[in-house]
Amino acid sequence: MATKPKSGFSQKSNGGFSNYSSNDSVDVGNDSKSDTPALILIVILLIVILLFLPLLAWMYTDVRKMEIRVDKALTRIEGK
Repeated sequence: MATKPKSGFSQKSNGGFSNYSSNDSVDVGNDSKSDTPALILIVILLIVILLFLPLLAWMYTDVRKMEIRVDKALTRIEGK
């Protein structure tokens, strides 16, 4: 009589799916609705930061240039 060699794998097929239950805390891929508000908030914050940082930098340089002009004008006035 010929016998089949025993393998360590189960003979049952589960269709390629794992045996994890749906309430497993590691199973992140199934519940994407809970991530949506956080993702939208992060995207909005990034847009706000990327828009306002150049604006603030431009305002700072503009104020700094004006301050330099005022200092030069004051030294000219005081020199006369």
